[in-house]
Amino acid sequence: MPFLYQIGSSATGFILSCFILLIVTIISFYDSIPDMQFLFLLIALFLIGLLLYCWWRFRITRDYREKLRQAELKALQNELIEKDNRIRKLEENNDALAKIIHKDNKLIPAMELAVCEYLETEATDDDTRKKGEQLASGLKTMAQDRKGTLNSYRHDEHALPVTGVCVLDALFTYMQQRALAQNINFSLHITGNIVKMTEDIISGEDLSHLLADLLENAMIAIGDNEVRSLSVCLCHDEDTSTLEISDSGNAFDVQLFEDFGQTRHTTHKDSGGSGIGLMDIWKIKKQYRASLHIIEYTPGTSIFTKKIALFFDQKNHYLIQSYRRNEIERVHMRNDMFVLQSD
Repeated sequence: MPFLYQIGSSATGFILSCFILLIVTIISFYDSIPDMQFLFLLIALFLIGLLLYCWWRFRITRDYREKLRQAELKALQNELIEKDNRIRKLEENNDALAKIIHKDNKLIPAMELAVCEYLETEATDDDTRKKGEQLASGLKTMAQDRKGTLNSYRHDEHALPVTGVCVLDALFTYMQQRALAQNINFSLHITGNIVKMTEDIISGEDLSHLLADLLENAMIAIGDNEVRSLSVCLCHDEDTSTLEISDSGNAFDVQLFEDFGQTRHTTHKDSGGSGIGLMDIWKIKKQYRASLHIIEYTPGTSIFTKKIALFFDQKNHYLIQSYRRNEIERVHMRNDMFVLQSD
């Protein structure tokens, strides 16, 4: 009686069995029934028994096929789960490699420039120069593979202030060379002891990574704009540690403020942009609980269009100050973002 435990099953087998029991019961009183009726009951018993046999065979076949289907479906589901896990691991590996390449795109050319300048000014020993030239050649090949190297170096720029941190000085020199190649006015302002900042506040590697992403994004934003200015201010004293990047590039898309650190955004997807830079900036901000302030200047009030400032104050704030406050408020949903009207 499968209808008692399986939804959708019929009572066919139960009814046929009842007929068989009824006929057998009647046949047991053979002495009191005519021969013709007895023969009819025997034929009916045979036919109903055959029908019951066919019914049971059909059910067993159907149930067997259903179990096979379920087993195959389960095997396919397990295979899909396994493939999903493999795809997820591959995506994680791709993201990790993409972040390394994204960072190397700026740092390797910067190291190449630093080695070349060292060889030109410091290296006098033949063996040292030979080894340095081999290293510079390898760095140049790596830089060209990443399309981050400059075609030529210009040495008529003004001297940059020195931070005392080798990787930062090399990065600023490289970014200055890139700015000159793109006809961008590049300025750097250093206040306080940056070496101590990299020892007490943020590691030199993370600071160089942060600066590389911010400067790269600023140069891309400037693009073909008529006003071409880029300024960096790095400050460290007893009370504050601050990093500020000001540029005359295009304004941010309003949705970017809402998605900063949550969804990848890129303004140059066609040329290989991945949006990793902004995600890395937010990751470093979160890691050091720094406050991120983005200031948009009213057009005509400054040579710069915007400024991105990071304050390493352990407050983890996210503040937008813009003349487009009403536009930003239309898409404003996140709780950690504060929007103010600029002057």
